[in-house]
Amino acid sequence: MIESTESRRVPYGAWVEQRGGDERGFFLAHSLSPVGLQLYADDPPRLGEEVQLRLLVENEQRVMEVDGEIVGHEFSEHERPSFAVRFTDLGETDRDFLFSLFDEGLDQALEEAL
Repeated sequence: MIESTESRRVPYGAWVEQRGGDERGFFLAHSLSPVGLQLYADDPPRLGEEVQLRLLVENEQRVMEVDGEIVGHEFSEHERPSFAVRFTDLGETDRDFLFSLFDEGLDQALEEAL
């Protein structure tokens, strides 16, 4: 699934840890864009809630901690409930890392489409 919106998303099935505050837990990512993530959750955080996330990149030593804001919920008969997180306050290094992850996902999605 590659969307042609302002912020295209690519499949991204890694685990994401929510850290800080009263809530902690792990979510499976649905998709990644250069500006945020879509995460599966039966009980998603509230809209507008600020979260601290730790991206755990499978098969690699790369780990990234980011701040974000919950900007949407998605409920469907055909998929698990999910929520959207928009990244906030990204530095240049973090932004480069996210673009690298996005490019890897885009390359993989294009290969699978061929």
